[in-house]
Amino acid sequence: MKKFKTVTSCLALIFFLQQTEAQESTDKEWTAVSQYINVNEYIGKEFRLSADAKVDLHDSNPWAGVWARVDLSNGKIGFFENMGQNPIVENRWKRYSISGTIDKEGTHLFFGAVVGGSGTFWFDNFQLEILVNGDWIEIPVENAQFEKEANDNVMPKWVEGIRFFDIWRATNYEISSSTETNMNKGFSLQIRSQK
Repeated sequence: MKKFKTVTSCLALIFFLQQTEAQESTDKEWTAVSQYINVNEYIGKEFRLSADAKVDLHDSNPWAGVWARVDLSNGKIGFFENMGQNPIVENRWKRYSISGTIDKEGTHLFFGAVVGGSGTFWFDNFQLEILVNGDWIEIPVENAQFEKEANDNVMPKWVEGIRFFDIWRATNYEISSSTETNMNKGFSLQIRSQK
């Protein structure tokens, strides 16, 4: 039993070190924070992702969105939406939603917030729902209201990047907790460009 615990501890340490090394620093002109769920039991079902957001744009090019993507078993991408055609540009809290259908070969649904360009972007109160037998069922989103505060550009339960195997640190952006919230209590996710 002791040998099993030692092997398990070593494997966990190796996995952690690989994840730490895999986090690439980059100067991308955009970044995203993400979570994902396994969708095997939701194939063919509609889903809805909602969040509160507001932005303070520093020029005419920045944009922000709530985003979702279904990854397929063959390695391709199924459903994808990032609000690129209808970005968040208002400097007041507002609820935003996107919806889609879990593709028949879907394995994972990735979702979160995406920003690009120069500005300060706030997100709060993420909610993921799936339509099951005519009823919207809420799927738990960890740290959906960002009450677990960010530390050293890391928001607990969220990763910076768009895949669980492609985590990066966009050096042009700072990720932090903010008391700027839609409900004037607690915290929100704040992403601020460094340019």
